[in-house]
Amino acid sequence: MASIEARPRKNGTIGYRVVWRDPDTKKKDSLAFDDPADAERAKKLLDANGQRLNNATSAMAAIRKKVPTIAAIIEDYVEHLTGIETRTKKDYRGYARNHINPYLGAFPIDHDGLDKLAAKWVNDRWDEGEGMGGKTLRNVHSFLSAAIGSAVPKYRPDNPFHGQRLPEYVTEEMVFLTHGEFSLLLSKVRDYYKPAVRFLVSTGLRWGEFAALNVGDLDLARSTPSVRVVKAVKRADNGHYVGTTKTRRGKRTVSIPPSLVPELAALTFNRTQDEPLFAGPKGARLRENNFRDRVWKKAVVAANADRDEDGRFVPLALRLNKTPRIHDLRHTHASWQIADDVDLPTLQRRLGHESYQTTVDIYGHLDPRQLKRSADAAEASLRAFTSAESLRAADLQLDGS
Repeated sequence: MASIEARPRKNGTIGYRVVWRDPDTKKKDSLAFDDPADAERAKKLLDANGQRLNNATSAMAAIRKKVPTIAAIIEDYVEHLTGIETRTKKDYRGYARNHINPYLGAFPIDHDGLDKLAAKWVNDRWDEGEGMGGKTLRNVHSFLSAAIGSAVPKYRPDNPFHGQRLPEYVTEEMVFLTHGEFSLLLSKVRDYYKPAVRFLVSTGLRWGEFAALNVGDLDLARSTPSVRVVKAVKRADNGHYVGTTKTRRGKRTVSIPPSLVPELAALTFNRTQDEPLFAGPKGARLRENNFRDRVWKKAVVAANADRDEDGRFVPLALRLNKTPRIHDLRHTHASWQIADDVDLPTLQRRLGHESYQTTVDIYGHLDPRQLKRSADAAEASLRAFTSAESLRAADLQLDGS
């Protein structure tokens, strides 16, 4: 962290020097101030920037004219956010420290050339990679735009980041499994974990929701067996904890296929209501990373192998020929629901999407009814066009006779 040194001057006054070492260049540097409050602001700016100050002149100007820097605006914005978790605030500060402040943080918020800086920031992040994929760029940009927007109109009349065009990027493709493909994959999963995998594909729950379930969340005695989803496993600095669901609509009741009831009843037999519904061999909640590495990836590799356990050749047609992620069980569940004529509004509620548009955007292309409606509309337009052309041809023939 930066430090402040107070130094007596020959004229009897006290001067203040902010001292830091840049983590990239390893060089020690300093800035001098007359006002201790200005020195404190400079120290906070450096700490927010991770001790990087690429634009010292701009920072000095902002500090001395009492205009907040972009880094200060961002920190104030994060500090006063409400209704979000502590972990989210930490993620936002990480965005600022790693992707924003080293490049923009030292500039005063009223900097005249911020529009050009905004364009350069986007282009540089995309061109250089920054370890930042397209989705991350959008997340960081959205946060940055909201933070800058909080300074309008008090410190500047506009927000150059609002409505800024971002580069196109290819999202990770969803993998949908047929019933046969899922059966093949399931056959390669260790027997102990097969109930968990069947449950995931049968309910479409997110991993965090699934991992947070307790025995008491099940209701197997109803005419329609169900599970109540009211919480989710979240990340924290010291590990994981059980918190609220991802969205307000995430709290929901999800029906369970009756064929799973005997298996779930056996799984919960003689266990207390507060025990994890799905746990590891030692009773702890399942962790996604461990499950992925120790169970899921091994099953996927085995399902794609060209040799079976006895060394016999497996024809290509009998292999999975796909590399699904755990989350693709949720996508697979949605595709099966749509194939069985479940409408999208019902699917929205089942999956816990906050908006119907989210369901349409992700799965609308799978809905044969929507495809048919579009085809019918196109057909109606084509018929109307053909009829109009026929009438026009007839009119021309009559005029020429």
